[in-house]
Amino acid sequence: MNKRIVTLGSLIALLFLATACNMPFTSGVKDCGEDMECFAEAAENCDPAKVLFTIDLEMMGVKIASTSYQEIVGKEDDLCLFKIRTEDVSVEFTEEAINQMLDMGLTQEQIDEQIAMTQEQANTGQLNQICRVDPERLATVMGQWEAGELSTDDWTGMDCEDVVEEE
Repeated sequence: MNKRIVTLGSLIALLFLATACNMPFTSGVKDCGEDMECFAEAAENCDPAKVLFTIDLEMMGVKIASTSYQEIVGKEDDLCLFKIRTEDVSVEFTEEAINQMLDMGLTQEQIDEQIAMTQEQANTGQLNQICRVDPERLATVMGQWEAGELSTDDWTGMDCEDVVEEE
């Protein structure tokens, strides 16, 4: 009788383990999709979260659309670990800017070269970094980005280093 109890107990334990091994793994990272408000809220407490952030800017006749993957990894000491990686950048000149270049005497071929060079510069300036930042500072910056307010000062107070991808 004792052998049957041990065998039955062993079978139940094996069944439990087999079931547990087939359970889907959840990483605990909140997927905010493209919702920056969701991501900014997660940043307040440095809760793990990820977001795809797209911003469209227009400066001096150049339209730039940039999409970045951002992730709050968690805390290290009292600082939040924040990853940011540029996924895509596209550059387009407005019709007005192209007309101004034509009025200055540039040929369409020269303008096309300028557009290609600007796109190449945008592609080489892509980010892939991990940053250590105070959670309150990160939440403030994410709230500003959500509102479409970007500044070079946003990086003040962030200790960032490049991430080197292995090939």
